[in-house]
Amino acid sequence: MKKDILIVTDNFEYRAIMEKYLSGSFDVKITGSAEKTLSMLEEGFNPKLIITEFSVSLPNGKRLIIKIKENSKYVHIPILVISGDENKIMRLDLIRTGTTGHIMNPFILTDLESRIKSLLNIAV
Repeated sequence: MKKDILIVTDNFEYRAIMEKYLSGSFDVKITGSAEKTLSMLEEGFNPKLIITEFSVSLPNGKRLIIKIKENSKYVHIPILVISGDENKIMRLDLIRTGTTGHIMNPFILTDLESRIKSLLNIAV
């Protein structure tokens, strides 16, 4: 049985690429905004992992992560952040917000899949 993952990105190209590649191993759902993501969670969708860009819109990715981690119903969901920014302040923000992992953009799809499987304890 495939595990549900939720990808949050407002980049249409990323959506298409990640959905096509990852749908072989996972049940992939995609939203284009943090607002829609929160709505899906409130409606009962319970993904095993959320992948988001740190800069996703409405509100930004950082606010999305904080909202998820502050809610006792969702705090258990691991969050993998995609970001093109690799500075100390951003890394500290990721740690403080409770993210589970971080992957640099641009990334290799096989690396992303391996990282997902590792976070979900699936044999790679």
